[in-house]
Amino acid sequence: MILLRFLIAIGAGLFGVSGVTLAGDGACRLPARIIGDVKLHTGCTYNGSIVISSSDTVLDCQGAILDGQNLRETAISISGRGKQIQNVTVKNCQITGFNGRVINVTSGVPKWRLLTDVHANYDVAPKHVIIDGVQVSGGRGGVYFDSYVNGSILRNSIVRGADKVGVYLEQGTRDISILNNKILDNGALTRREGLAIDSSAHNVVRGNLFQGNAAGGIFIYKNCGENFNSGKSVLRWQSSDYNEIMDNEFRGQPVGVWVASRQSRNLSKWGCGDRALDQQGRYYEDFANHNVVQANRFCGVKVPVRVEGDHNVVSNNKSDVRVAEMVLEPFKFKAKPDGRMTVGNRFEANSSFVCD
Repeated sequence: MILLRFLIAIGAGLFGVSGVTLAGDGACRLPARIIGDVKLHTGCTYNGSIVISSSDTVLDCQGAILDGQNLRETAISISGRGKQIQNVTVKNCQITGFNGRVINVTSGVPKWRLLTDVHANYDVAPKHVIIDGVQVSGGRGGVYFDSYVNGSILRNSIVRGADKVGVYLEQGTRDISILNNKILDNGALTRREGLAIDSSAHNVVRGNLFQGNAAGGIFIYKNCGENFNSGKSVLRWQSSDYNEIMDNEFRGQPVGVWVASRQSRNLSKWGCGDRALDQQGRYYEDFANHNVVQANRFCGVKVPVRVEGDHNVVSNNKSDVRVAEMVLEPFKFKAKPDGRMTVGNRFEANSSFVCD
């Protein structure tokens, strides 16, 4: 019986057999391929990395641990390697000890090889990916939705202690839902935020707890094409517009939500490829407009909401700071670096309350 169970586990690894629980008497081995319906053993700790490159795949870790022992970059890569995959679910994993992007959802196409045809880039990027009930600790970044990933979800998960950003929505991503997660204590090494929405639009961020992130909770901005002359960067075409930030809680951070977070930042040393707004190359237009920040709660946050874009709505939020200080709009009465003031922003029915 022991030999038979061992051969089943090995067979699953060699041939990608779906519907197999990878147990086996102390032999906690990952399969060579993850395809179909795959379950890991609850009691196992796996020290390898996982690559999912097939559509219609469900990986259920069943509480198993993935431990990179600080020797590996990525725990789980969801990548069609230049061909689109969809309908992929990863759930119930505990992940620690990886040094790079811990969970990376990507087309596998480097930025500098993306096409000028936007639709063609969407055609090779993953879509309908669900990451559910995972616990990610450490890494350079916790969960990374790379360029052009769309229609995907991160939910019911904990992302904690990434050196940089906890959860990243990269350029061209759209229709990503970040639901009911705890995004905690990220960005300490580089003073970054819990969630970066970078040249990403039409996303929903709802029901999450953002706590203890070094720079703040959520930063919404359009990357200026930093390090463009390296040949390994691209100019972003998509503005970070029409994002909904609703029913979240923010605790113990300098800023809760910062809309157009790079509008007033000196980027002269960033090697930006966009056209500068001034002759010294310090400031660049930061496109983050038509976003909604609604029904959130802010406790122990110095600046609950900061708005430097246009036509954004901040309404029905509650904070333990006075209402008059809840929303900071620094360019309401003075010009931005492009010579214009912010226009069309609406701040309505925000109120103070006592945090528990």
